[in-house]
Amino acid sequence: MRSSELIPIENGLTLNFLKMVFNKDTLFLRKTLYSDELYNEYKLNPDFFIYRIKDNLYIWELHPTNQQLPRVFEQVEITIKEYPRIFSKIAERAIVQFFRNNNRQTTWNKYSSIWEVELKKEKQENFNALSLQPTLRFSVIDLYSTLSQRQVIALSIRRRMKPFFTESEESIMNQLTDNSELTRNYRGEINASTHNLNKYLEATGQKKDYRSYLGKRQTRLTEFEFLKTSAKNFNHIAPDIYMPDGLKISKFSIINPTIAFFKTAKIPKPKYCYYNERTMAGYYNEAVSKSKPYSYDLFSNQKVNILVVSPDKYDRSIREHIKTLDRKLQTLFHLKDVKFHLKIIKSPETYLDVLDKIDANNYNLAIIVVSQQDKEMCTSQSPYYLTKAKLLNQRLPTQELTIEVIRNSSEIIDNDIALNIYSKLGGVAWTIEKSEKNISELVIGIGSTIDDCGERIIGFASVFDYNGTYLIGDCSQLSTMNKYTENLENYLVNALTQAFHQKGLSKGDEVRLIFHLFKEAGKRHELTAIGNALRRFKGYDVEYSLVHLSTYGHNYRIFKNQGRSSPNRGTFVQLSSQQALLHLGGNTVVPIQVRLDNRSKYTDIFEITQQVLYFAHLSYRSFIHGGQPVTIKYPNLMANMVSELKKVPNWDHSILNKLNETLWFI
Repeated sequence: MRSSELIPIENGLTLNFLKMVFNKDTLFLRKTLYSDELYNEYKLNPDFFIYRIKDNLYIWELHPTNQQLPRVFEQVEITIKEYPRIFSKIAERAIVQFFRNNNRQTTWNKYSSIWEVELKKEKQENFNALSLQPTLRFSVIDLYSTLSQRQVIALSIRRRMKPFFTESEESIMNQLTDNSELTRNYRGEINASTHNLNKYLEATGQKKDYRSYLGKRQTRLTEFEFLKTSAKNFNHIAPDIYMPDGLKISKFSIINPTIAFFKTAKIPKPKYCYYNERTMAGYYNEAVSKSKPYSYDLFSNQKVNILVVSPDKYDRSIREHIKTLDRKLQTLFHLKDVKFHLKIIKSPETYLDVLDKIDANNYNLAIIVVSQQDKEMCTSQSPYYLTKAKLLNQRLPTQELTIEVIRNSSEIIDNDIALNIYSKLGGVAWTIEKSEKNISELVIGIGSTIDDCGERIIGFASVFDYNGTYLIGDCSQLSTMNKYTENLENYLVNALTQAFHQKGLSKGDEVRLIFHLFKEAGKRHELTAIGNALRRFKGYDVEYSLVHLSTYGHNYRIFKNQGRSSPNRGTFVQLSSQQALLHLGGNTVVPIQVRLDNRSKYTDIFEITQQVLYFAHLSYRSFIHGGQPVTIKYPNLMANMVSELKKVPNWDHSILNKLNETLWFI
């Protein structure tokens, strides 16, 4: 579907936004040229808020005050049409100030525009030393209806059950069976991170009760009811929210996208392409089996040797499972010449003892059988990571399986394990349909992870053809922020050189590069690196688009039929000319925010969002379509895996640069 075609309307949608209707669209503020001295003087002043836009400073009072501003600030008239960012910032700071004036503590989430304030009238829920505090999360955003050419300032709201520990560190430690590798905040305190929560709930036997409580409190229906209640509450306090120059919020109203003139659509899922570009309806595993996988020719005359390493106590289970895997690889992926080589670990032997005796060059892949307990051990001691690190150093990808999964496997699980193995062998089960392109297009994903200290970021990038074919997956480390720009630039030069060669491109050819970024493009890092890299390809006619894809860091939700049903997969809501939401249906809660950087040369937000959906239908791990596009998912998986493997003693991560065309990390 092209964006120029008639877009079908998706009815019954509601956003978790409250439109703010102002009493006027024009107001007078004070303005001057930016200077460090002035900005630093007023940024902590309790009477004023100072706001920088490019080379200018705008300032306004947070409450009535007799304090005078220096003459360097001149009065200027601004309109909501020309300066929506200023109107939204005025509204945001006014709401924050209202809560603070009423002795309500507000906190701001770093690296986002989201504020939080405790909902004191709602009851806390306690799980021993862990408590959940109902919290209002809100952000003020400026939207733009491309259909009616109207500016909209909205308040995005939702309720979060905020976890925190209520007892001392010593008390928490005493309740844990394993207190190694707990994450801490910047003050060195044990925080209620997802990792720490899981460890605590598992150790205290409360995981089931905890999930049950959240499941009841955070349904689509309860969240929609909270939205309606919040609209009433904000309308009640609206007269008391102070803003400069007599600006007032006349009304907060819930936004229905179609009524508010926001473009909506249901983007259809892509067709899957199998061997010889065949397409077929039905279950994807059946289609792969009947039509043959996309890369069928790759294995038509190839022998595949798979090493299997398992402790002797799992002997019977693994032998039965090997038969299942052999059958799956034959029936699903048409691998006719696969041989499994079982190596049994006999006590007191270890995994590494057995691996020391084998020649990795004799195998295409290794299956390592561990227990769930082995997997959850400290990384530097876990057989899961020790064996993966050792075999990757010998350029042999691994498929780690837990005995619990093997003993409780099902048809779906067995299919997915076989798909993982096929992918790590270098196979491609399917691609997505090839839409007609009048220009060569490459999609580049840049992902990240954060280490246990919450400080060091590791990022990686992957390159895909426009139909989803995985071209290049380099493993150059982008972890230290002081070298991020340099490493990203070097990566892009090398990756694009390889990709252009694979695509048969030559100087003078038109090329479109779509960058899928895990964060907003920054001038200091991404923009500098991309700009420097593209200067190496001056002979090509290159246009690019910088797309920030986020499922966290934003506060947006989409409801359908007032929360009674889930939005359809492919639900598209355009919030402005450069911003949209994409819902992936089913049990998905958080839509993907698709946001274009204003320096992008290619700006078709609908086509770009459609491509994001298509890439969410690619998977080398499961026959069930994913909740993220692979352009972001795969770099994140790669980054997370390397972050863990680097904890393995004496592991040489530079070996991964020799595995840049294999999906060893999935």
